[in-house]
Amino acid sequence: MPELILTEDDYQPIRALNDLLFCERRCAMHRIEQVWIDNVHTVDGTHSHRVRLIRRIDPRGHSGENGKPA
Repeated sequence: MPELILTEDDYQPIRALNDLLFCERRCAMHRIEQVWIDNVHTVDGTHSHRVRLIRRIDPRGHSGENGKPA
């Protein structure tokens, strides 16, 4: 039997498991139908992650582009 070689693309992100455990329909909407509707919580979370990423790159909060806060 040939050896099965998996790549990173063969795995689902852990958030897909979270969606599936929370609601199978929601998981299908996100993963298969690619339906996503932002709300105040998802927008806030996205913004918070971007801010943390910028601070990790430059603790002063400056983007490398023009030296001004992002």
